[in-house]
Amino acid sequence: MRNFFGILFLVGIVALTACGPSKKEQAAEQARQDSIAAVEEEARQDSIAAAAAKAAAAAEAAADAAAAAAKQEEEEIRPSRRGDTDVKSEEDRPARRGEQKEDEEEESRPARRGS
Repeated sequence: MRNFFGILFLVGIVALTACGPSKKEQAAEQARQDSIAAVEEEARQDSIAAAAAKAAAAAEAAADAAAAAAKQEEEEIRPSRRGDTDVKSEEDRPARRGEQKEDEEEESRPARRGS
């Protein structure tokens, strides 16, 4: 009985080995795995190219914004159309009606009436 089970065990091992994938099947599976890897690599390269294009567009937009800001700043620095070339400070400009300078304000306050 022991020999019978030993022989049965060996026949089972041989049958399992014979039922495995053939070399053709192994080659087909390897080709499928290679094509999947190639598609994944192509998708990765496309993603990298898209990210680079997006970064380039963002950099170009930033450069355009900087140029526009510089142009606007340059326009603000130019004198106005009226021919005013000097920028007057708060101290140099004349006081408007109802407005007094700080040092005059203390001197011209009306005295309190009654107590």
